[in-house]
Amino acid sequence: MSKHEITHLTGLTRTIRALILVGMVCIFLPSQGLAYKIEIGVSGPIGGDSVAEVNGRTEIQLDTGQVIGPDGEAGSAFATANLATGTLALKVTSTTPDASSQSGMGLASIHIDDHLTFKLDPTLSVANIKFSMRVDGFPSCQDLSSNCFTNAIIRLGDVTDQALGLPLPEPKVLEARVTVVDGQELPIEAFLSARVEMNNLIDVSDPSATIRLILPKGVSFTSESGVFLGLQTPSEEPSPRAPVNSDLNGDGKADIVWRNVRTGEVAVWLMNGGLIGSSGFLGGVSSDWQIVGVGDVDNDGMSDIVWRNSLNGAVAVWFLNGLTITSASFPGSASLDWVIKGVGDMDGNGSADLIWHNTQNGAVAVWLMDGTSISRFRSLPGVPLAWQIVGIGDMNADGLADIIWRHTGGVSAVWVMNESTIASVGFLGGTAPEWEKAGFGDLNGDGTTDMVWRNTRTGKVGIWLMNGGAIEVSGFLSGMHSGWRIAQVGDADGDGKADVIWHNRSTGQVAVWLMDGLTLSSTEFPGSI
Repeated sequence: MSKHEITHLTGLTRTIRALILVGMVCIFLPSQGLAYKIEIGVSGPIGGDSVAEVNGRTEIQLDTGQVIGPDGEAGSAFATANLATGTLALKVTSTTPDASSQSGMGLASIHIDDHLTFKLDPTLSVANIKFSMRVDGFPSCQDLSSNCFTNAIIRLGDVTDQALGLPLPEPKVLEARVTVVDGQELPIEAFLSARVEMNNLIDVSDPSATIRLILPKGVSFTSESGVFLGLQTPSEEPSPRAPVNSDLNGDGKADIVWRNVRTGEVAVWLMNGGLIGSSGFLGGVSSDWQIVGVGDVDNDGMSDIVWRNSLNGAVAVWFLNGLTITSASFPGSASLDWVIKGVGDMDGNGSADLIWHNTQNGAVAVWLMDGTSISRFRSLPGVPLAWQIVGIGDMNADGLADIIWRHTGGVSAVWVMNESTIASVGFLGGTAPEWEKAGFGDLNGDGTTDMVWRNTRTGKVGIWLMNGGAIEVSGFLSGMHSGWRIAQVGDADGDGKADVIWHNRSTGQVAVWLMDGLTLSSTEFPGSI
């Protein structure tokens, strides 16, 4: 048995502002009234239950047919529309209590129907507008004896494009182009529906669609329903690159921090892809000090190690330059009811901040850091204790850390933050208890933090590629056998895409999955500890 354990380097945190809803409608309306997210879910024993909600010009419907298993029936379906990002997502999930075979059907649909008026600058007489929707169906259905279909339609004026009965998991891009003049009005429509006929055990990942209205410069629009659909002109700037939280030497590659559970000694591997570039020991501390996060606290481009004392609540920071501790500080302390749940830059000043959660009353707080000291303290709304922060990451590529939550019932949610203000809340649907969060990082290089899950029963790995508070596309990988665990998610090779780092507790062996979004490019074995 290895006497070392890997330290989780990417802080993970989430918070949710609502209880699980069973067979109810949940609608979130930011006070600005410019963009909102709707989520509808049906869960529990089912047999033709359905719900529907119309708000503005958006309608979401679910109708889950009966699911029958040898020892009972259960199932759930979720549909979400995020009008801030133009993202639609559906989820139909059915499982039986004994995790055996079953049969049944799940249905879900989302329909956005609105009317836009275009405004052109005086320098423009006409403008060419493009309306597109990328549809990513059920990537998990390819390995299951189930029939999965996705229907998608877009319409801009009289121009329509559609994809009916898509075989999955092949993606499809729909597109409609029109020419407009100043003051012209056009109907706009986006429709997504999914049907799953289940003939075996199934946990179907989300079919989703991202809609975008591409406008030339000098063109804008207003919405008849008063709802801004998030259909904005795409930025001409390249996608932002997410920071590498565990980069200890500033080379843009995630490194690994180890701690010997017997001696307290700390070791570091400075990584170069799937190889160890160099390694060393930083020293040790007593067992009442625990590593609670890694992040660039002093904004020097190199991550530091954050410690917490389990006896007196004190916080300490080791400021690092690769394999060297340049200095240490003790910024403060807090009662042991408060737990550090993540490390991330909440205010965009380049310094990683500390996110706290109170285990007794559910309160949330942030220490906004400025190098060795606390520059400001912020308090956030509390949540029921059934919700736990599981990660911190930049979910919308705005350079500010967001908070990721999970409910004991399996539902996940995101607080999209603007420093200490909750800008929006995204509910991502639920996962079975056997799926555990394994890490967070930007797997596809689009600047947003994605989520990695692992099934504790089958070893299967699930990936959610995120877009703000919504799942843009998801997929599965076969995973490693039960002796391995995912220890860290981070960009080991410096290509701008996070990789998955595994550790075998029995043999001490380490493996690195070099990733490209949902694709495993290669597996490397840098060594053992």
